[in-house]
Parts: sequence; structure tokens; C-alpha cells
Amino acid sequence: MGKKDSRGMGELQTKDKIHNRWKILHVIRDGEWHQYKDIKKETDLSPPILAKHLKELRRFIEKKEGEEDNRETYYKANSALMSAFFQMDLTNAEWEDIEEQFLKSKDLSFALEQLNTATNLNIIMALTNIKSKNFDIGNPEVVQLFFETFVFSPYEILVSKLVEASKKIIDDIDLNQVMKEFKTKGE
Repeated sequence: MGKKDSRGMGELQTKDKIHNRWKILHVIRDGEWHQYKDIKKETDLSPPILAKHLKELRRFIEKKEGEEDNRETYYKANSALMSAFFQMDLTNAEWEDIEEQFLKSKDLSFALEQLNTATNLNIIMALTNIKSKNFDIGNPEVVQLFFETFVFSPYEILVSKLVEASKKIIDDIDLNQVMKEFKTKGE
């Protein structure tokens, strides 16, 4: 049986929660107003799951109700969230370039170094936002949510992409050589 956290959530539930929040934030990150139905369509989340996550993300998003003739609810990223997204240095396009270089060179060390760099930059970005008081650092839930969103989730996504890319060229990677390189660097 899998480990459970203090709220009784299993590891898989926690990963799903983080991934679902990331999908929502990714849709609204541009700072424009997005209708609830459009967020639902782009994230492919059920109404109860989407509503739950939108409520949990209230510190990062703004909400408004439509006019009298349009009762739709709208959401957008607040300025602190937009700032955090814009500070993230490794975009999907940049990772695709790294993935392409990795597939051509078959250099696992290069890909792992890029993953490490991206993770370090995201941690620094998160700490910068906390230091600049963009978020309520006295609230552990806010800090945890911020790190889940901007450090753990991107790391998980990039690792998944690296694993998928590695499957394509696994027979061409000299894992013994990669292990020797990492042991040499650690000395």
C-alpha cells in the first residue's frame, strides 16, 4: 500500500493534484480572462475537480462573474502568478531543443545537466518570489502550493519527457560511461 500524507492522500493522488493544478495555471497564465467552460475544455478536468482546484488556487487567480446576460464565471492569473511564470527560464520550446540535441548526440549527461539547471532555476525563482513578498510566506499552504506548482510539477514533466526520449535511444546510451562521468564529477 502506498504512503499517505498528513491529509490521507496517497502519492498518486498528490501527483494528480499537482498535475491538475499545473494544467489550470498553464491555461490562465497569460493574465487574460478565461471562461470556466474554456478552462474545463482545455484541461479536460471534470467540473467537481476543476471547481475544487480553482478554489484551492484562489491566492494565485482572480475570479469574476459575467454580466447579467452572461452568467459565466471567468478566471485569470493574478500579477504575482504571471510574474512567476514569466521568470521561469526553461520553456517548453527550449526543452524541445534540448530533447532534440539529446536524441542526436545520445549524451545522457547533457540532458541530465539541463534538467538539473532547469530545476535549480525554478527553485531560485520560487525563493525570489517568496523573498519579494509576492506571496504570504507566513502561510505554509501557500508556500507548499507555490513549490508544488513551480518546482515539483515542472520537474516531474521534464523527467517524464527525458524518460520518453531515452526510450527512443536506450540501446545507444552507454550507461556505464555515464555512471563513470558522474562518479568522477562527485570526487
